[in-house]
Amino acid sequence: IKTKLNIEMPLSIIANEFILTDTTEININEDISIKKIYLNIENGFPLSANIDLILLDQNSNTIDTMLSNAHIEEGKINSENIVSTPGFSTLELETKNLLDAKKILIISRFNTKPVNQFIKIFSDYKLKINMSANLQTEIGK
Repeated sequence: IKTKLNIEMPLSIIANEFILTDTTEININEDISIKKIYLNIENGFPLSANIDLILLDQNSNTIDTMLSNAHIEEGKINSENIVSTPGFSTLELETKNLLDAKKILIISRFNTKPVNQFIKIFSDYKLKINMSANLQTEIGK
């Protein structure tokens, strides 16, 4: 007797302030002056997030905060608990001490809505981030 079993097991979660952190190194060209950075986010996940972006020096000491508790809208789920409409958010980042930074600490806090209901995460959910900036530079310097 041979049998074949095919099972679909999406991740099913409840998140209430589920925290992920990451630190990434950065190297900003000093010939370019960045006035503002903008993030346009299309969130296809049924999770909202609150984000902190903290600038660090080479010794991981805090220099400044680019974002504090910035909210990213969750994708809206339909009656079948599947995301039918992504959430859209635009974040404006402060760049005052960006040239002094060597790293950025990213702290993300995730939540499901409603908080008391399991939400399924499917492999086709996407998070799209478009970054733009207001730059200033001198040509022929």
